[in-house]
Amino acid sequence: MTAQQSPNPSSLRTRFTYRFLRALKELNKHRSATSWPSYRRVKVAADASMAAAVKSRRAWTRAVLRKIRRGHRSPRWNRPLATRELRRKIRRNHGGNPRKIRGSHGDFGQTNELRKLVPGGESMEISSLLGETAHYIKCLSTQVQVMRDLVDLYSSTPTS
Repeated sequence: MTAQQSPNPSSLRTRFTYRFLRALKELNKHRSATSWPSYRRVKVAADASMAAAVKSRRAWTRAVLRKIRRGHRSPRWNRPLATRELRRKIRRNHGGNPRKIRGSHGDFGQTNELRKLVPGGESMEISSLLGETAHYIKCLSTQVQVMRDLVDLYSSTPTS
């Protein structure tokens, strides 16, 4: 980007960068206020900034914000009812190993692994899960690129 160009204020990257820099500034102000290690605080700031930049249009953003509000506690009884019922049914009908179940669209176990990786994906149907996964990957890529750019910017800036 040249000096004459200004960033698009409606782009995901711009919204994330703005929120992330504000969150980092707040973290720097309140360094000793929390017992979390600094890498954890930065991760939470990055996740919250990304979820806020996307807003609540996506299930994964709502799940990330819910997890942050809870303080990363995820009690077993808070899992969605549909997920618990599905697991019980699988155990009852298929000897307890969901990886052994094969459907017409591939391996059921791989779908479950994907559900674990995407925040909020536990109770999604496969079509929604794939759309959420694609968007989540795009956002994570944006997050990584912005963080790399910030590291490059601040590591090349002379400190006086």
